[in-house]
Amino acid sequence: MVLRCVMVICFALVPLSGRPGNCDGQVGELTTISLPTSLPKISSDNFTELQNLATFEIQDAIADVAWSRDGTWFVAGGFRFSHSPEGFYVFYVNSESITLLHNASTSVRALEFSPIDDTVFVATANEIRRYELLELHSETIVAMTVLSPHSNVFTAMGVSPDGSMLATGTDPESEISIWNAETGILVDQLPDLLSISSSPYAHGISALEYHPIHDLLAIGQLLESDHVVYMWNITTGELSRLTSLSQDTRLSEVAALSFSPSQDLLASGGYDGRVKLWSLHELSEIQLAGDYQDPGCVSGLDFSPDGTMLISNAASKADIQHPTDHVVFWSIPDAELLGTVTIPATQYPRFAFSPDGTLIAISFPRSIQFWGVVETP
Repeated sequence: MVLRCVMVICFALVPLSGRPGNCDGQVGELTTISLPTSLPKISSDNFTELQNLATFEIQDAIADVAWSRDGTWFVAGGFRFSHSPEGFYVFYVNSESITLLHNASTSVRALEFSPIDDTVFVATANEIRRYELLELHSETIVAMTVLSPHSNVFTAMGVSPDGSMLATGTDPESEISIWNAETGILVDQLPDLLSISSSPYAHGISALEYHPIHDLLAIGQLLESDHVVYMWNITTGELSRLTSLSQDTRLSEVAALSFSPSQDLLASGGYDGRVKLWSLHELSEIQLAGDYQDPGCVSGLDFSPDGTMLISNAASKADIQHPTDHVVFWSIPDAELLGTVTIPATQYPRFAFSPDGTLIAISFPRSIQFWGVVETP
């Protein structure tokens, strides 16, 4: 039996250029950083010239980042450090500058934009919040509604290709739920993954990602003994299991998932420090040439908008006194290692290409940076 319930707790209009309304909205002084003119698309020919173009200091360890479909909005959210009043950040982006417009006092577990409009869904510990980013009379407005209060802790989220459905995963129970994105009504659930897990210690959902066009959901689970990705066909109910045995004795649960724009590939990153590339046609692994293993966790993962590159994170082991991290670039579809770009040391970074391919947003424990290539005359 499907439980049908919805609870709308609060609704607020928050003008980003003035004092906030209810629901913990906050606005300080607007921070704007100018961008160089005519940024080129990041490609296999110029990625080694990447540099930090804008840094925004924040007070959180970022858990998730996302761009709106047209690149006008960028959002980030994370777990608040002690005494931090923020948690959810909204940026406005154009060809000339990036502006931090808004923050809200909430701890964010996951967030995702609707593929069809400027609605962003934010998973806190026990509820889903829907923010509508609107521009009225030259003033930006955030309309916030609370949907789907829950007894378990939300740990992952995805939005269907048409924006009508919302998938959530929880911990400690491996519960996958499908909600109506407008009303918050529960419409479907996946049976507990614990019953088919390869590990007696498995629990909770670590990552979710909707396929760009199909009713297909990729799922990662906490404390798996293998690098396992589950594929759930929501229409037919069929559940497939993609498995690649880890070559490491550490846990190899999946931490990040990303579908390719070509719609036929899935990338996964795990706590075994490896990136896996999967063929959705064959439901099998594609071997990456020049295997590059992170000594930590692969949490940053994204395809370029044109589908020709995949990026992932890797920590450097060369200099313990002056640690650095790397953005690793892979060519797609030939799955070869292109090279790396050095970035400041971070922990569990999140990466996201802008929709036009000119910027890469990178999260750090207390900052968000936007990287791009500056053309020389």
